[in-house]
Amino acid sequence: MNGYTHKIVDTSIKLLKKINIAEYWKIIYISKKSRNNTNEKAIAQKNRAIDWYIILTFQFLAYLWDHKIHNLFTLVSIYYLLIMNIFTCFYYHIWNNRWTTSLGIDRKKIINLIISVLYSSYSFAYLYKFYYLNEFSWNKDLSVDLQVFTYGFLGIFGGEFLGVSVETGKGLLFLIFNSLIIFLFVAVVLSSTNRKETSVNK
Repeated sequence: MNGYTHKIVDTSIKLLKKINIAEYWKIIYISKKSRNNTNEKAIAQKNRAIDWYIILTFQFLAYLWDHKIHNLFTLVSIYYLLIMNIFTCFYYHIWNNRWTTSLGIDRKKIINLIISVLYSSYSFAYLYKFYYLNEFSWNKDLSVDLQVFTYGFLGIFGGEFLGVSVETGKGLLFLIFNSLIIFLFVAVVLSSTNRKETSVNK
């Protein structure tokens, strides 16, 4: 029997899955493309739905960056997409992970995980540049874009590498959040690798 803690966590994860826009995108895409399809074709359409979702989220972020759009709506949107991004990785790679004997499916999972890390780094770079730029003392000898991208990818380790320092408590909290997401991705990667090795050795 599972304890109360497990039930609370399980309920929370089910709730997050229900508010995850990626899940609704897959449902809409598949319902239009996969009527009367075989199981194999349905899986292929699901993968295409994921690919299109990834492309659209990257395009959305690139559009905001290119047009220098930053307001309350974009701030909330990026935070929401960031949280759903790490949740999706956690859900499909750890919580509901089912490694298969299909090399193609496993490679797809790995590729999606890498893309999720890149999207997270890109999102943090956007947030650093347009919302938290004044919370840090940046290296004047380097491009700001280079620094925010590096910080977005490395988190707390980026400061040592770039010579950047935190100036405010708000900046410190954001840097901690950035670093926490990075550590969560590392945990997902390590967990996925361990499960794959265990599955292969059985």
